[in-house]
Amino acid sequence: MLNDVSAMNPKGNVKLELYNEEGIFFTKEKKNLVVTSANEIVANMMSNPAKTSRVLETEKGETNSISNEEGYFVYNMKIQPESIKSASQDILSTNTEKTFNITDMKDVTELLSVQVGDNSLVINEDVFIKDAEVGVIEFREAPKAALTVKYQGLQGKQSKLIEGTESVSINGEKWTRANVPNDTNKQYAINYSTGEISFQTSKSNVEVSYSYLKQYGLGFMGLGGKPESHPEHQPVSFSQMDKALIRMDNEFENARMPVLYPSVIEEGKPELEVLPTIPMATKNITANFVSGDKDGDTNIDVVYPLDVNGKKLLEIISAKKLAGEGEEVDQDLVVGDDIAIKDANAATVEFTEIPMDGNEYQVEVKVQDNNLHLNYQLSTAPIVELVRVVHEDANTNEVVSYNIQDRGMRIGSGDVWMMNANAGIMQFSSNPSNGVPVHTPGQLTIEYKVNSGTVVKFIADFPKGVPGAVRTEKTETFTSSGESTFILSNAISKTKEGSFEVSSVTRNGNAEIFNVQADGKRVDVDSVVSGDNVVITYFFNKEAHEIYQVAMFDEKEASTSKMFNISGIGPVTKDANTGMRITWSVTF
Repeated sequence: MLNDVSAMNPKGNVKLELYNEEGIFFTKEKKNLVVTSANEIVANMMSNPAKTSRVLETEKGETNSISNEEGYFVYNMKIQPESIKSASQDILSTNTEKTFNITDMKDVTELLSVQVGDNSLVINEDVFIKDAEVGVIEFREAPKAALTVKYQGLQGKQSKLIEGTESVSINGEKWTRANVPNDTNKQYAINYSTGEISFQTSKSNVEVSYSYLKQYGLGFMGLGGKPESHPEHQPVSFSQMDKALIRMDNEFENARMPVLYPSVIEEGKPELEVLPTIPMATKNITANFVSGDKDGDTNIDVVYPLDVNGKKLLEIISAKKLAGEGEEVDQDLVVGDDIAIKDANAATVEFTEIPMDGNEYQVEVKVQDNNLHLNYQLSTAPIVELVRVVHEDANTNEVVSYNIQDRGMRIGSGDVWMMNANAGIMQFSSNPSNGVPVHTPGQLTIEYKVNSGTVVKFIADFPKGVPGAVRTEKTETFTSSGESTFILSNAISKTKEGSFEVSSVTRNGNAEIFNVQADGKRVDVDSVVSGDNVVITYFFNKEAHEIYQVAMFDEKEASTSKMFNISGIGPVTKDANTGMRITWSVTF
């Protein structure tokens, strides 16, 4: 089984996007490494499709500011297997049909209300569910007015809350479950189907921990800092030598986020390649010819073919009439005025005026030596589609696209095509429609798809505040210039009891009395005089993190999970006000 899975050879690339309120402001892409333990994950998925994972979740937030129809204030849990939805459909007054497939109504778990015009119907007497999955309902009497349906339906089929596992606290004080919310008794109500916790009045600082079941699979992504012994500010890379890795070094705790399902499936692995343009190979050839009537029309010709071995003319470098009988010197011709290229492909030149019969001319021309500049070797094959090919001019930075027809799979169609898709050889037209020959100095950006299997795009979102603040110890040293108050680079963190977490304050190597001001950044130290050396060691909550790596796992709990793949992706700074979206394209 594992041998068969290994033969699938999954691989891919990872894309990171940083975003804020204004949108995405940074993007980075890199290839990743699928590790050996991926085999076991896939084997488990195939051997038991119904397998689930138990996940412990903790979250904080506040209730809605407006009460619901029952007058309660709702806290919406992150895991909401079902939700209450509504749908409507126009019905003609002449209708005789009793069965309707309601538009946009799918995966119904319960019909809550159905109205025909202004009349409310009785569920399971006047109206019935006929097919809950596709949203078909049946009426006892044919409706003859617009339908309004309120129902409860599945949000997704991946997760289910485990009843009774929740623990709810308000401002750190634990509340209990009841059928009816009651502030006096510190009681809440919960709907396990919709993931809604109801309170009598609005609440802030709500903390909820609970367990839920999710479909087993590639369930979570995690972020990692700088691996041990890795140089600061240097990118992390993984090679085939790292396939035996079973964990991500220096992973941020409690920062794994769920993969958002369903995932997008594509055929063909996307590849992006940037190549410098290939200059055209040229050479100079000298050709001689004698003027005269070559076509037999009794007139002296003005157009003459050059003997250049069938090569294309690019430029006339020089031309001259060789000295004839009784002449001592050659006579130079002016290129463009006296003589010019008539047909570059046919290698013919043309005189502006009719030459004398029997004159001998010598022309030096630059010719195209071969067509190798039209061919490019792509790094990955076989190729199933050319998606986009762009040229950027080295001198003007102008960017133009080449026309692709028939996905680039038909030779001679469009401006560019695959000459040999199996070998990854791409070929350009010598006369592209955009007017920019491919040998124009610059670079090409080629986006294409490789026939290496099926691509699944796994996406996870790391919102603001994830990873959370990390309690970090720091030491700062000051030399006093007479001042006794020292400003730290970070605010000192506090214990649960509200005390500042200061490890030590020394003056000239000896412990000293100190006071931390209310802002947590200014520290007053006793007995300081100019020239004293003050060292302050303290803890602070580090909210900005350097992300060096990302990995995907089957479970949320680090101690029991198996790693599927890993990639270096940084270093990239993610602060408390920045979100991060990871798109992992895995090819099977």
